[in-house]
Amino acid sequence: MALGFALTAIALYMMTGMTLDMHSHIVITSGVIQGLGIGFTFVPLSAVAFATLAPELRNDGTPIFSLLRNIGSSVGISMVQAMLTSGTARAHAELASDITAGNLAFQSLPGAVNPATPTGLAILDGLVDRQSAIDGVPRRLPFHAGADRGLAAAVAADPQAEAGAAQARRGRARTRTRAPGLRRRSHVCRDMSHAGQGSSLRPAAGTRADNRARDAFSASSEEPAMKNDLPNIAPTPAEIARTLEDALAQQRAAYFAHPVPTLAERKADLRTLQRFIRDNKQALCDAISADYGHRSQHETLLAEVFPAMDGVSHVIGSLRKWMRPQRRSVDLRNFLGASNRVIPQPLGVVGIIVPWNFPLHLSLIPLTYVFAAGNRAMVKMSENSRHLAAFLIEKMPAYFPPEKLRFFDETGGVGIEFSKLPFDHLLFTGSGQTGRSVMAAAAANLVPVTLELGGKAPAILCDDFPLRLAAERILFAKLMNAGQICTTVDHAWIPRAKVDAFVAAAREIVNARYPSITSTDYTSVIDERAFDRLVGALEDAKARGATLIQVIPGEPWDRATRKMAPHIVLNAPSDCVLLQREIFGPILPIRAYDSLETVIESINAGPRPLAIYPFSYDGRQVQMLLDRVMSGGVSVNEALFHVAQHDLPFGGVGESGMGHYHGREGFDTFSKLRPVFYQARFSALKFMGPPYGKFATTMLGFLTK
Repeated sequence: MALGFALTAIALYMMTGMTLDMHSHIVITSGVIQGLGIGFTFVPLSAVAFATLAPELRNDGTPIFSLLRNIGSSVGISMVQAMLTSGTARAHAELASDITAGNLAFQSLPGAVNPATPTGLAILDGLVDRQSAIDGVPRRLPFHAGADRGLAAAVAADPQAEAGAAQARRGRARTRTRAPGLRRRSHVCRDMSHAGQGSSLRPAAGTRADNRARDAFSASSEEPAMKNDLPNIAPTPAEIARTLEDALAQQRAAYFAHPVPTLAERKADLRTLQRFIRDNKQALCDAISADYGHRSQHETLLAEVFPAMDGVSHVIGSLRKWMRPQRRSVDLRNFLGASNRVIPQPLGVVGIIVPWNFPLHLSLIPLTYVFAAGNRAMVKMSENSRHLAAFLIEKMPAYFPPEKLRFFDETGGVGIEFSKLPFDHLLFTGSGQTGRSVMAAAAANLVPVTLELGGKAPAILCDDFPLRLAAERILFAKLMNAGQICTTVDHAWIPRAKVDAFVAAAREIVNARYPSITSTDYTSVIDERAFDRLVGALEDAKARGATLIQVIPGEPWDRATRKMAPHIVLNAPSDCVLLQREIFGPILPIRAYDSLETVIESINAGPRPLAIYPFSYDGRQVQMLLDRVMSGGVSVNEALFHVAQHDLPFGGVGESGMGHYHGREGFDTFSKLRPVFYQARFSALKFMGPPYGKFATTMLGFLTK
């Protein structure tokens, strides 16, 4: 009977849609919904009917709002969505204008479409944003300007509604600081994903029905929803964990369905990754610069975009050889006719935790090897990479489906839950302190971990090497990205007699490269906390008797732009902050020495560094340093650039990290090198089983003599 009533209502609605008054629309629509009892797919709001509804909404909002309350929040949002997608351009624009003008009584809406709730805010703000994109007329919900009395009343009446208001306020702040070139989106729509595609955390408020309707709204918008993002209303640890676990389960299910991609499929994934970089090169540079406050575009292209693109080409050229099963020898005395192979196979799902200093390089280059090995990946970005994270979350789903690749933003507590997931492998790049925590969390699930940490990488200038050439190369590495590189030169050992000459050369070199800290080629310190740490370290060294040498003129730093002039520090006490902790900034302590033995003993007395940089043309002297000083990697007569070699493994040792990626070793890290033994049709071992007789005794005597 209900179905019959629904079908009758649909037929009547379709036949008379041009002439029905507002009351009839409500009655018939209610009948359709009551008859079918489910989703908005069956709500036949035609364009003509919508054109009739829109003026009625302007003149008297009460009937339609009453309907929305009566039929439930899920269908209520569905009706708003149906109006949005079915309406004429004119009616759509009229409704959006009424919303932004504050003519609709928002406080009368049910929670799911009330802007005082996160979900309702997403729906209404999304409608307004979408219409603004269509007709080019900027619109904002009235509470953006503080003019919506209905929202204020809703908050006053319901303390829980404050969450929606707080989220709206945070949205305003984010729109003011959005990166150049990034398209403005609804701040809440960005924080919500639709079923099966997003990886965002579920909002604290809202029913399951609300979520289904919200998902329907996102699914049909012309502009794809920001997928895989995390909301800025602080979710609970349980909500974070549930969302991450769901994402992992989706990827693992996809892995089990297709565990070993072919060579062609892997190459296609790599070319898609390369195409993403090429298609979005400028926007990626802009997003990273926005995260820094200012980041030299040339440095981003040189140190992030180019290595990632070039690395993909290298891997594609080597992948067939890497995937080939390896033959291994067989003990012919016991296994005549048998054979051995090592078959590299995908592990499954790899987790990647990315730092802020080179967020593109340290996410996409690992992904190159993860995809080459045939895996899927979940990537957690840094809290200091919000613009880049937003861009990756929005754009990457057009290149890779969520069951292949997902990005997550850090909004507080995400990294902790992320590192607890039972990945098949976890790669972390960051500080040693955080690395210890990540490893401890991963240990609970026995997840194998690759840790790329940091340390105090020294440059060692030997007597025979040209001083100016060494200064040029050391300072290039030291001042790139304002010294915020884990493998940069942390400090330099200089023969005592050459210290003054090195300082004089440094002044000339740096002034030619960066005339002032306002240069667009010079990068800002990432945030205020890091800026204060560097200023404090300089002041600590000075207070303890060190000599600070500012190598370019002007102010030593600018707090507004977080730019700090390059400094050389002489005679710093060995227990000061600059010599005890990784500097990660444009400060170069110089340590004078009289004997290389002193240098070796000092380096070996501390944690093993991520790199060392000996400068000498004396091969025996270089080899002596390589033999006696252990480090993660080495560049000889250069600094930093061993990391740029595609066919060299990259990784630390001891406190600077464990494991490798890049090159063949990167492929192996994210593969299971699976040993497989193939027995022959005939096996002599059958004569060696119990009951043991004379033959077994004789044979074992022969084998063990």
